[in-house]
Amino acid sequence: MDIPVLVTEHITAGKRLIEALDNEGLQILTAFWFYREESELYELRLASPLYDEKGPTYLLTEIQTVIANMTPKSKLDLQNTAVISPDKSMVKALNRKLRIDDLDEGVRYTKTVFDGVYFDDIYVYRTAALELQTVPG
Repeated sequence: MDIPVLVTEHITAGKRLIEALDNEGLQILTAFWFYREESELYELRLASPLYDEKGPTYLLTEIQTVIANMTPKSKLDLQNTAVISPDKSMVKALNRKLRIDDLDEGVRYTKTVFDGVYFDDIYVYRTAALELQTVPG
């Protein structure tokens, strides 16, 4: 089955939303477009510690408020946006294998495995640097 195209318009809209969320202090640590094979759609996934601290409903409400106040109006809405925990396996896999923190330097991967997690198609804006543990010598 062919994967639908993730167009520049989506990538630009995602970047604008992440910048707006950053300005509101919503702590988006990892952000990426993820192709959902079962629905044949792309979803902007946003990982924030607020997901675990205050719950997904709180975070979605805050994101909806930001989207509603964006000028010019955002092309995104909550139907193509999802919030997830930074502890989710796919987020941890991306954070362990990639270091991306400049929204202008996003990277696309297709049919890729990161740390045992398969990604059919993904565009990554940002990953969170994981602290390296020092082994006592």
